[in-house]
Amino acid sequence: MLSISDTAQTLEAITAGVDPELFPMWNAHPLFGDFSRRLLPCVEKLADRHAVNTFAVMRGDDIHLLAACTASDEGASNYGLPIVLAPRHGLGGKQLKQAIAQAIEHIVALAGQTKGRKTLIMGAPTGQEPGAIDNACIGRLAAPTVRIHGIVDVADGEPAIHRNLRKSFRSLVNWGRDHLDMRYLNANNPDRDLLNDYAEFHAHISGGHAHSPAYWDVIWDEALSGRGELSLGYLQDGTLASGTFSTQAATTAYYTSGVYDREKFDLPLGHFPLFDAMVRAAQRGAGRFDLGEIVPLGAASSKEAQIGFFKKGFAERCELTLTWTMTAP
Repeated sequence: MLSISDTAQTLEAITAGVDPELFPMWNAHPLFGDFSRRLLPCVEKLADRHAVNTFAVMRGDDIHLLAACTASDEGASNYGLPIVLAPRHGLGGKQLKQAIAQAIEHIVALAGQTKGRKTLIMGAPTGQEPGAIDNACIGRLAAPTVRIHGIVDVADGEPAIHRNLRKSFRSLVNWGRDHLDMRYLNANNPDRDLLNDYAEFHAHISGGHAHSPAYWDVIWDEALSGRGELSLGYLQDGTLASGTFSTQAATTAYYTSGVYDREKFDLPLGHFPLFDAMVRAAQRGAGRFDLGEIVPLGAASSKEAQIGFFKKGFAERCELTLTWTMTAP
């Protein structure tokens, strides 16, 4: 008999650590894994709107599935991102279907208690055959949408990464290599002043919005863990002009944030720092580098479309992943 466990004790046990071999989907990607589960509650505009409802599907004392979940006026999601269902490795076909069905039933019921009544669940990349989660969503007549992420396969190192750049980007990367003094916050250089510089720079470029100290503590911890790295690019006169942070889960590195001095956009400030971040992620053992979502033209602001065009110049390929949306009855 399956049951849902969402007690404080369950949440505490999950937060303390999940075996990645038993639950490989729990932390397969920084955006949908442990990093975001630590960072997003520190974003005030999200924390104020979302209540944590993370749960486990249990059979007796055995966990069959984990799901990080929040509820807001819009419905059930993971701070606005699709919910990742992380089943236990090795479940038989029938047990897997039952655990997924139980999880979806619980999430839809949770969404039914909100104004929006919507549920967002992560599906598989579109190039794959639909899996058990996709088939369960199809069985409930859920609506599919597609997220587009730019992907660079970085395992072959710097020459291959450089070769796959948009041709017009290669000289811009070379310019940055020659004109930017790069400094790094990582496990080998735990310099808090670099993080403080980045926090102030981020607030300045974003128009005065400052993240909480708890937010920057997560970035600090990620850098010191060896998973993440913050790189700052200074012009030759000592002016801070760029900041890039990326981090890794399993073999996937993720372009978490990039901030560049808008007043100096006549200079190619973003090209080398991002290229450099990809090269350095490969040196830390990443197999692929996710540049983040590429928003289709007309689906968001012109600035977001321009950012997408910038990312596309680095992307060797794009990965399309399903998000399933269903409405509580």
